[in-house]
Amino acid sequence: MSGQKSKLGSPVAIVVGVLVSAGFVVLAARWLDWSGVWAALGAARLWPWVPLAVGSYVVGHLVRGVRLRLILRGQAELQPVTAANIVVVGYAVNNILPARMGELARSAILSERTGLPFAQSLTTTLLERILDGLAILALFALTSRVLPVTGWLHTSVVAATWIFSGAFLAIIAAAIAPHLVWRLTSGTTWMGPKLHHAVLRLVLAASNAIAFLRRPRQGLSVFALSLVVWCCEAGMFLAVLPAFGLPLKPAWALAAMTITNLGILVPSSPGFIGPFHYFCMSAIAAAGVPNDTAFSYAVLVHAAFYLPVTLWGIGALARYGVEMGTLLSIARRAEKLKPEETDAHPLHSVSRVRPAPPVERPPSKLMTAIVEAACPFDSVPLDEAARAAVLTRVATFVCGQIDALPESIGVLFTVGVTGFRTIVGATHLRGFCKLAPASRRRIFEAWAYGRIGLTRKLFRVVRSTALLAFYDDPVVTAALVGQAPRAEGTAELVRWPTRASKSS
Repeated sequence: MSGQKSKLGSPVAIVVGVLVSAGFVVLAARWLDWSGVWAALGAARLWPWVPLAVGSYVVGHLVRGVRLRLILRGQAELQPVTAANIVVVGYAVNNILPARMGELARSAILSERTGLPFAQSLTTTLLERILDGLAILALFALTSRVLPVTGWLHTSVVAATWIFSGAFLAIIAAAIAPHLVWRLTSGTTWMGPKLHHAVLRLVLAASNAIAFLRRPRQGLSVFALSLVVWCCEAGMFLAVLPAFGLPLKPAWALAAMTITNLGILVPSSPGFIGPFHYFCMSAIAAAGVPNDTAFSYAVLVHAAFYLPVTLWGIGALARYGVEMGTLLSIARRAEKLKPEETDAHPLHSVSRVRPAPPVERPPSKLMTAIVEAACPFDSVPLDEAARAAVLTRVATFVCGQIDALPESIGVLFTVGVTGFRTIVGATHLRGFCKLAPASRRRIFEAWAYGRIGLTRKLFRVVRSTALLAFYDDPVVTAALVGQAPRAEGTAELVRWPTRASKSS
């Protein structure tokens, strides 16, 4: 986790997203009279339009769950509610964490719930995003005649059309001729054995994820559901129009929905704050609506988009995503795909090979700081050099154990640690590593031993593994033996964390 995975949600990505969001906020604000914005929001009629908007958006997510079940038909079986929960987890995490970590969280939960390889779950998620893009562009074509788009926005739409269409055609080609892709991949000789092995497993998982496209009826049904999904989302945009006294015009809602969702493809802060408001306001203003009203409309639509799904996703994540013991037991049940259930394609009969053990990597500064906060260094007499050496060994051991977890669980842990780093940075205005050791330990104990079960479960693997490695280190053992009482039957040598009993 301290190597490549720890780069996910890096500070650079967070800073870039915040700057982009701030830029779009400035672009929107320069056209606004804030007194007019507050007046429009104050005069908005929330009932019954906002509940209708939220209901339409929620129905769209239920349809997304149906689409996910259809994509996975023959490979995994999901209950409708579970499928919808998995979809919503991704949206909720994107609303909370930077760098679109929700796509990884969603793929990890899908892998954990179905037993499918993480690479296949991630491919499924990316394929759904491509289908979403094509559906949005198809709906945009219906509205472009009513609300013509010109200038840079027209150029962006054309570029998005080429990107999504090209990606989808490449996937179709891979689905139609999987043998060719397999032969080209297996025949490469420039890669080392480990990389070649990993690429072969990735190609196999991706081929299984797009297998449904070889069945035209199922593929068309999936695309039809994608159109229904985005019609439901357009219903959210439509329902909010009368709240501001605007006409109930489906063309306006479709234009606002398509332009907004194409606009939020740019990097931004969690929840797409800034790009969402700017592009939504621009779409409605293009229909002749005053900028102040158009921006107020964007604010209310964003609230209907953000709050319900975020709360729903947090509840689903708490239920499905962080119980490490459950994740480990389920991940061991990797299902073997049956040829007769997947078009009897020869690729499905290729056996999965156990991956090579992870290469030991030096721990990152963040993981080192977390491990240091988890270990009771103050209770053991060590000089600075010995303390640093023990910390390096313990942190390396902890990261190695985390790297050895199933990939889907490792991704969930990465998402959780990214959330920890983001929340600590936002609440303390400094990174976790830059805080004083006493503050780091206090924060870690509040997360690892506090009242919130979600945070306790996140750091359970760290605290348990770190304490095991710490007390098993020969330098620590020698120091403890050196300070041990001589009389027999004395009390325990080291005081354990006083709130450990709350970590169940």
